[in-house]
Amino acid sequence: MKRKVIKQGNNTLTITLPRKWVETAHIKAGDELSMEEKDGSLTIDLNDANEQLKYEADIGSFEKTGRRYLTSLYREGYDEICIRYENPGYVDSIQATLNEQMIGFEITNRSKNSCTIKDFSGGGEKEFETSLRRAWLLLLEIATETLEFIKTKDLAALKDMHMKDRGVNKFSNYAIRLLLKINKFNSKKTAVYLHFLRNLEELADEYQNLSVYISEFNPKLNNEELKIIEQNNLHLREFYELFYKYDDNRMEQLFIETKKTFKKIEKMLFEKKWDAMTLHYLFAASEGIRKLLSTIIEMRI
Repeated sequence: MKRKVIKQGNNTLTITLPRKWVETAHIKAGDELSMEEKDGSLTIDLNDANEQLKYEADIGSFEKTGRRYLTSLYREGYDEICIRYENPGYVDSIQATLNEQMIGFEITNRSKNSCTIKDFSGGGEKEFETSLRRAWLLLLEIATETLEFIKTKDLAALKDMHMKDRGVNKFSNYAIRLLLKINKFNSKKTAVYLHFLRNLEELADEYQNLSVYISEFNPKLNNEELKIIEQNNLHLREFYELFYKYDDNRMEQLFIETKKTFKKIEKMLFEKKWDAMTLHYLFAASEGIRKLLSTIIEMRI
């Protein structure tokens, strides 16, 4: 869509708004529109930047779906959410979701079959950077401790690894929420960061899955399998350092090394002497690391 720039007076330039958009949005003379200039683009928005985004959801008896609704609305940047449900006890599940998955959201009003949740965090660009780094550091802790607890056969500690995985989820969710609210990047780069954060969260899940599996079934792992975990961890640590201090030569080498590890696990999957489920989780973790690597060039462009 193109519009011709019209000169009015000595120093004023104007353009007309598309008629169809004006009619759909019910805009009339005298209305105020929000405009934001960023990355060479000018965005015109009907909503004021300070307007509170609200949403009402009636989940009925679909309680698992309700938790998904809540986390999705949180990520999308809604400031106030009203949830209606059939089971009065469901409010406990909502509170657990807030505690485990969200930062800054609190229940402000509740009745037998509904509650209202509001954002008290504020949040901005600084908080986005802090949350992203915190999610990174928790993932590195999970990777390091998973290997440590496997070597020391601390099955109880492996079983509890889900607590740190929840931390990754919490900070990733908050980073996604802020990413969509503060318009830190243009739309293409925002999509890349969203993809990266979801992959970061999923990689933490794979380490948690490995930890829980070993805590429950206690398979006998040999040095080769332990070495694969260590290699994955080294790749992850190297990528973390490159994420914040990029170097083309180190990045090229990391691409090569991660592919070697990936292919090694792939080959081991067809041999019968290894524990199949352990290799499955190691394969998923290796693949997850390579997915993270695939985004860094797009982030830098």
